[in-house]
Amino acid sequence: MKKRQLLLMGVSVLFLAACSANDQSMTHQMKDMTQQINYIQVNEASLQKDFEADLKDTEDLSNMTDQKSRVQKNLKKRQDAHAKAKEDLSQLHDETEQKKTKDSTFHSTSRDTLKTIEGYLTEYEQVLKQETAYYQLIAGDKASTADFEDQMAEINQTHQKAQDQLKKVEGKLQNLSEAIMKEEGKDA
Repeated sequence: MKKRQLLLMGVSVLFLAACSANDQSMTHQMKDMTQQINYIQVNEASLQKDFEADLKDTEDLSNMTDQKSRVQKNLKKRQDAHAKAKEDLSQLHDETEQKKTKDSTFHSTSRDTLKTIEGYLTEYEQVLKQETAYYQLIAGDKASTADFEDQMAEINQTHQKAQDQLKKVEGKLQNLSEAIMKEEGKDA
């Protein structure tokens, strides 16, 4: 996980450097989207610690749906970052499609990368939905241990799909970053 965070942060630094020279829209959207994905990963990394802290606060699991609980705050941060990343993706998609360029590589690189990012965000949205349902389940009185295990297995499977998509994203972000900087350099 740390290697992935470092790579995403490295790509963010590239975008920050490009943005500081000129406040160009595609670079700005790309930087924002990458930061949101980083924020999701950072909060996800602290989820286990938040869960354990919430368990210490109560003898039952009823606090798992309390908006003041650490897991719910963590979930909310990731939901907000996910929503912002989707918004940034949509804007970046519109901007790259509207870009008038003779460079067909730019459009194919941007379409391919943005489709991969969309795949990650779609998978991650499912993780968030499943997590929400899981907290509802464990906070209730009627669920069995088998229910907990089944739902956790489902979350883990979906999470693995999202992480596989994220690995694909990492490899493509650098290519898109370079294509955007090249295109925006032509406009300068």
